[in-house]
Amino acid sequence: MSRFLLRGLLSLSLVVLVAGCALEPEPQTARPEWDLAGQYLGQEPPGTEVELFAPGYISTAMSEANSVFTPDGSEFFFAVWPGPGHDITVFSTHLEDERWTVPEVPEFLRGVSAIDVAITSDGQRFFFCSNRSRTPGGPTEDNFDIWYVDRQPNGQWGEPVNPGPPLNSDRHDYYPTVTLDGTMYFHSSRDGGLGGRDIYRSEWVEGRYQEPENVGAPINTTSHEGDVLVAPDESFLIFNSRGHESVEGDSSLWISFRGEDGAWLPPHNMGRYMAGDPTDYCPMPSPDGRYFFFSSNRFHPDRSSMDLDYPTLREINRGPGGGFSDVYWVEASIIEEARRQFFDSNQVPAGKRLSLPGSS
Repeated sequence: MSRFLLRGLLSLSLVVLVAGCALEPEPQTARPEWDLAGQYLGQEPPGTEVELFAPGYISTAMSEANSVFTPDGSEFFFAVWPGPGHDITVFSTHLEDERWTVPEVPEFLRGVSAIDVAITSDGQRFFFCSNRSRTPGGPTEDNFDIWYVDRQPNGQWGEPVNPGPPLNSDRHDYYPTVTLDGTMYFHSSRDGGLGGRDIYRSEWVEGRYQEPENVGAPINTTSHEGDVLVAPDESFLIFNSRGHESVEGDSSLWISFRGEDGAWLPPHNMGRYMAGDPTDYCPMPSPDGRYFFFSSNRFHPDRSSMDLDYPTLREINRGPGGGFSDVYWVEASIIEEARRQFFDSNQVPAGKRLSLPGSS
């Protein structure tokens, strides 16, 4: 998630705060009991219609974004921004005695601001972005870097590592996502880009990230692109954009496929497959490749005090839609449908087939 989205979180949440400043806080005892069991936090799987994920548990009156499961589906991470005056950070819940635990901040992220998590396909490396000090005990940095922790033999996560340059720069570096061979895609506002922020690609060679390459046009524009999801085999990219003209609807998620020559083809707007009038971002597949997760502000219940009685207004303000964004999911088949429609309508030869974790 980029800094301009964080500013959007702040400005929109201030509106909600002003509108609801007279509302009484929800009593602790009135909160729903956390008792979830089963795959995907016990939620009924969606079809081809977008649905809120775990409303009242994950999607709440706070702002939630950038959600990801571990490859075995036993742990779920998601970013939470409580509101003005609070830092955004990452929470996790995991299966314990066949029940999902109450979310808490992982030990290695306690006391720091963090966002934009990603996990390698083998589950052994966990990436996140933070402005934590590069020097132990030092002050927070002026910009966010990409960090990682590795899984230890005892199953716990190790100490955070900052890979440094050339992967990280002196500007904001956000939203890492990795391919099967370790190549990383991310977005950055570093100098030399085409716009305010661009998508970059850095290969993993002999234990080091190489100099990041700007993926260029037709992906990047003179505006903002980011929050990039790359297929494990690099056959497609899904990303958030302000620079591409919307075709249908107002979705800000776009998908680009590779052509026969391996080059990225013009991005295809995903609004036609995900009905609504939203700002969508933070795309991420489920570990089995069956579902597509993302964050959005598409659900905002009517809070007009002129039309609602006080108890109803109070109830609405403590549920999903209370913050800037919530977590959503939908069948990943919409990605294959996007591919089919793109190549059929443009009559261009297809390159590699799309590849999602768990897909054949």
